[in-house]
Amino acid sequence: MLNFVILKEPVYREIYYLHLYNKLKAGFYQKNGFLVLPKAIIKSSAEVVFPYKEELVNQKDYVNADFVSNLDIEKYLKRRLGGKPLFTGELDSGRLEEFIKKYTKSFEKTFEFLSPKDLDANYTVKIIPIDLGTAGSFAFRKNAKGYDLILTFRVDLNASYFVRCFVASLIIKKLNEQHTEEMDPIYWQKRQFLIDYISTHTFISELFPHMEEHKETLKSLAQLEQFGDVVLESKTYLKKLGLEFAPSIHFDGNTLLIDDKKVYLTDSEKKVFQLLYSNMDHVITFDEIGYALWKDNEEKFSLYTISKFISNIRKKIKDEGVLRELIYTSRGKGVLLATT
Repeated sequence: MLNFVILKEPVYREIYYLHLYNKLKAGFYQKNGFLVLPKAIIKSSAEVVFPYKEELVNQKDYVNADFVSNLDIEKYLKRRLGGKPLFTGELDSGRLEEFIKKYTKSFEKTFEFLSPKDLDANYTVKIIPIDLGTAGSFAFRKNAKGYDLILTFRVDLNASYFVRCFVASLIIKKLNEQHTEEMDPIYWQKRQFLIDYISTHTFISELFPHMEEHKETLKSLAQLEQFGDVVLESKTYLKKLGLEFAPSIHFDGNTLLIDDKKVYLTDSEKKVFQLLYSNMDHVITFDEIGYALWKDNEEKFSLYTISKFISNIRKKIKDEGVLRELIYTSRGKGVLLATT
C-alpha cells in the first residue's frame, strides 16, 4: 500500500538544511560536479541551493548530530540553541499536492513495477516541500508495518523532478540491497544514468506526461559546460563559505593527472589545457587559444579545430571517470577552466 503525506512544518526544512550542510562539508556535491549557489539560477538537478545561515552552521554541537539524518524532530528541538527557528511559515505545496492526487494511480503502477516484492508492505511517502538544496533527495526508514520513504522536493521546479526522485528512491533501495561496497564515483554516475533511462525510456514516461519535460532537461544538463559564468559564481560562493574542494591537477609529460585519474593528451590538447590551467577561473578567448597553438600563422587558425580540441579534452577527462566539469564555455566570450 502506498500513502502520501506532506510534512509542512518549517522545522523539517531546518533539519534538511543541516543535512545539506554536512554533505557540503564532506565535499559530496562539489566532487560530483554540482553547482552550489545562494539562490536558484538555472533551476535544474545540477544545482544545489544553499542560502548561508551563519547562526546555524556555527553550532557544531547539533550540526553533526545523528538526528539530522534520522529526521528526529524531538531531539532536534531539545538541542537547538535558544529555540529560535531559522525558517518560518509554510511553503506553498498546493501544486505538488494536486499533482500527486491527479497521478496517484500512476505512482502506484510505478511502485508495482519497481518494487514488486514490497507490495504487501505499507509504504508511507513523507514529502518535505523545500526551497533549498537539490531538486530532490530521499531516505528510507523501516517501521513495524513497512517503510517510511522521506522525500524532499524543491517546489520551484516542475513535477518531472518529483517523479524522478520517486523513481530514484525505489531503484536505489534495490541497488543498495545488492551493492554493499562503498559507492565510488563511477558507480554513482552509472546509477544516475540508469535512473534517468528508466524514468524517460520505459512505460513510466507514458504514465507521467511531464517526463517529456524531463527529457528536455536532461538534454540541457548535457550542456552544463555552457554555464561558465554561473560556475564562477558558484566557485566564488563556495570559497566564501570555505567549502571549496579542488582536485589535484598536474602533468607528467603528456599525461594529465587529475587526482588519481590519468588522461593522455596530444601535444596540441596539452597546449590548450595548460593555457587554461595557467589562467584558472579567467576566460580565455578563442583568439588567445589560436595564438598559443599557431602563433602568428593566421592561415592555420581554425575555430572548428579549437572547438574539437576542447571537445576531445572534455571527453577524455570524463572517460577516465572525472565526474565534475572542468572546462566551461562563457557564451560570447571564450573558455575557462574552473575546478569547483
